[in-house]
Amino acid sequence: MNPIKLLACLTLATQILAAPLVSRAVAINVVTPTQGASWVAGQTNTITWNTEASNDSVDIALAQGDQQVQSIVQGLSAAQGSYVWQVPADLAAGDNYKVTFTSNGAAIASSAAFSVTDKATSSVNEIPPPSAAAAGNHWTATANITITRPGHPDVVSQQGPDTDPNVKSQSTSAAAPLTRASALSSLVLVASLFVYAF
Repeated sequence: MNPIKLLACLTLATQILAAPLVSRAVAINVVTPTQGASWVAGQTNTITWNTEASNDSVDIALAQGDQQVQSIVQGLSAAQGSYVWQVPADLAAGDNYKVTFTSNGAAIASSAAFSVTDKATSSVNEIPPPSAAAAGNHWTATANITITRPGHPDVVSQQGPDTDPNVKSQSTSAAAPLTRASALSSLVLVASLFVYAF
């Protein structure tokens, strides 16, 4: 073999081996989040994308405008096509958020702009237990009957003026809270005294 040609081949081979490897860019098309989507802080959402890559890995991050906010996941297989992500509960609400993809340190794709809203809150009005509700619904019954019987000085309960012995008065009063049943019993007692008086 011609020594000159051999030397030329060896030189070319050395140059090829010494040249840095150029990595192939990973082609990714982000599907979600979509343009104008609203994700709630603290809730779980799915980042999805399409790609033909099989063995390449990607890093996913959250950015707002041109500033990266935080890393979401690193070294994820691009062929996976989706990633379930819980939006941090303390993430500031705002617009112009994006999900970005990088591979080997180079930016390869980003999602459409979306917004993040505050964590959903709910309030429940406290309902008192039945016992407390019943305690707040008590009532008091009071009845006073005054009977005048001319010619009958006997008095069951004297509450009228001392100068008029013919005035009989029977009073019943429930100062403590009464239930409906006890109030009815009091009224029956009053009615019985009224019948007795006549």
